[in-house]
Amino acid sequence: MDEPDAPPPTSDDAPTGQSAPPPAPSSEPPAPPAAPAQPAAAPSRSRRRLRRLAGALLTLVIALAGVVGLLLLAESRDSSQVDHTSSTAAGPGQLYADQGDAHLAAGQKPAKPYDSDPPTSGPHVPSAITRDPAGTVLTDDQLLEAIEQGNVVMLYG
Repeated sequence: MDEPDAPPPTSDDAPTGQSAPPPAPSSEPPAPPAAPAQPAAAPSRSRRRLRRLAGALLTLVIALAGVVGLLLLAESRDSSQVDHTSSTAAGPGQLYADQGDAHLAAGQKPAKPYDSDPPTSGPHVPSAITRDPAGTVLTDDQLLEAIEQGNVVMLYG
């Protein structure tokens, strides 16, 4: 026989295959559900801005280092064979002093003669070459103006 004051059976006491009876109602109100866990605080706006700035600065430094590296590589490969210490050194070509690129008025002659013939630099009257038909002889002024403008002038014969 069962005793009337015995506590209700627990799930451990329940026979196999039977479920435990529901718990007795309590006089306390149910506890509110637990608040969901707060995610880790997101980085502030200023911290994100600082990271972007640091990334941009790093990219700029790397790009500048690359450009400087390329310039140094190009400079190291440029080896002139002309001795710049004397104009009588053996090698291709001859080194002449730069006599400037001053422009003179029409009909005016340079104060000093050119140090080479044909001249490689010096004061001259600006005179562009508009046509170059076969047999045309260029004046010193035309030759110097063409060189000043970056043209390549080849003389032969």
